[in-house]
Amino acid sequence: MRNGLSFCLAVLLLSCAAQAKTGASHQSATVIGVQKHEVESSWVGSNGSDAPVRADGYLYEVALKVDCAIYVVRYQSSFDQPPPIFAPDRRVDVRVEKHVLYATMPGGEDAKMAILKRGTDSGVQCGGRSARSQPSVQARFVR
Repeated sequence: MRNGLSFCLAVLLLSCAAQAKTGASHQSATVIGVQKHEVESSWVGSNGSDAPVRADGYLYEVALKVDCAIYVVRYQSSFDQPPPIFAPDRRVDVRVEKHVLYATMPGGEDAKMAILKRGTDSGVQCGGRSARSQPSVQARFVR
């Protein structure tokens, strides 16, 4: 009885510690913009009738601001429109690792996206002289 209780207590403590560790690594990000890119067909051959009708998916470059850092990531989807979670000015929970950013999607799953670019915001809140000191990242993305 005592060993079973000790085991349950140990499992409970380990699961709480693991949950606290993963919860602490998520940060809130703001979507700055989204830009759609067409996926080129990977078909190679001489007979045109063997070519696929359309590409297998769509690529989106999503700009996200996390504190004073700006990340441009690549999101791949099989849908013609980006998910509503990537609407401009929307808040998204993200986890940043070395070359990858994970965004928490509706339903709780994390979408893994490659980081294409990273930079810093030059606005007043981030230590810059003025909000107009550099061209806005928003100007490069379709709203």
